[in-house]
Amino acid sequence: MQVVQKSSAAQVGRPPLPLRSSALHFAGYLALLGVLALLCARWTPGLHWGMSAAEIAAATARSGAHDPGSFITGAQDIARYGWVTPQNYWLVHLWPPGFMLLQGALLRVLGEGTPILVPLLLLALLCSAAWMVLLREVLRPRMPLPAATLAPLVPFAFPVAPFVLFTPLALSLGETFSISFFLGAFLLVLLARRTASWWQAVSAGLLLALSAYFRSQFEVLVAVLTLGAGVVLAASVLAFLRKRKGLVDRNTLRAVLVSVAVAHLAMLPWRIHNYLEAGTAGWVQTSTVIAINSLTPEAELLRLGGHFVVEGGGHLACKLEPSFCGQKDQEFFYRAFFMHPVEWIVEKARRLPPYWLAPSLPSSLSSVDVAPAWYDILANLVLLGCIVASLWRLWRIRREAEFAVQAWFQLSFYVALAGVYTLAHFEGRYFYLPKIFSVVALLTLLPSRADPSKNEVNR
Repeated sequence: MQVVQKSSAAQVGRPPLPLRSSALHFAGYLALLGVLALLCARWTPGLHWGMSAAEIAAATARSGAHDPGSFITGAQDIARYGWVTPQNYWLVHLWPPGFMLLQGALLRVLGEGTPILVPLLLLALLCSAAWMVLLREVLRPRMPLPAATLAPLVPFAFPVAPFVLFTPLALSLGETFSISFFLGAFLLVLLARRTASWWQAVSAGLLLALSAYFRSQFEVLVAVLTLGAGVVLAASVLAFLRKRKGLVDRNTLRAVLVSVAVAHLAMLPWRIHNYLEAGTAGWVQTSTVIAINSLTPEAELLRLGGHFVVEGGGHLACKLEPSFCGQKDQEFFYRAFFMHPVEWIVEKARRLPPYWLAPSLPSSLSSVDVAPAWYDILANLVLLGCIVASLWRLWRIRREAEFAVQAWFQLSFYVALAGVYTLAHFEGRYFYLPKIFSVVALLTLLPSRADPSKNEVNR
């Protein structure tokens, strides 16, 4: 029986990062992000840090950004009554409760007149500084310490990151927290594989679940990561039978399976709640709305204010199969897709470039009604290049120990997004996550001057 060396940091001749050093870097990142957040405040017309919950609801209703107002309504119910009232119960059918619970708790403790965006910003800064420290820890064995310390600032060189994470409008959506939780989960999985740490794998699973509790689309990512975990497990069994133990090592298998299992255990209470309340264990009922919109005639969608749905290709079932128009059953939505898959994908692909190239500081989170400037186009092309470079680096490290865990997470991520983009209508904000993730993912794949996995072998 062979022995795995105890610490990846020790394997490259560098002691583990002291807790005090981590705390100092966390404080440094937090201070820098605080300054950046103050600079970003002017990027969101119509919202400012001093607004109360009621003022945010009124302002977002006037601007047409209905989601923030809906979240605030649910939060006010939770603050006053402990849970969403029956007349507003549709809110927790369309969205998971995490962000409403957080806002409700803040309103209950601080009062409904409090400028709710200020405590949300403080929490967002803490979450972002945390994943930056984790990214530094992932990069320490790969590059000199000064470079590893500065590298977590790279995502913020692109305006999309500070806009999505720290502006008042973005904070009112809650996606700031889901993105930070998701990035933290990705980095903890990498560290869990490297150090054979159970608690890091468990923490990664909890963060995956939290990301889904705050925004529903992250539940899709968890589902596809679960399918990917099945592929990793099958590859491990096949490698064992063929006596090719280096394909998926024990640390990788532990990190993948533990993180996915913990995520599902943490998500189970909400599924049980939905089953008892609505007779379904589904996460949310947003897919029903997507299907009904797609089966609704274009003229009717426009009359109801759904221009962004039409613009984003959310009406294709009715357009491609007119005989299905007006149907309410999701079966007709999927039948329309499978009857016209090529036309459907071509229609969505034709609409894709304006959304990817959209301005980093948009006038709307849904539509792309403003033409991007040359610097927006350049920045978005660089971000697209980060995705391409990440996939190329994945191929380059296919014989290294870290390949399996990186391929599992990154390929699952892009497969999940492809599914969402194909079936749901496009919105500008749906493209923020891959732009930020692509930079972080590429940084973790940079060539290592001393691969911390080279000396690891299976037990």
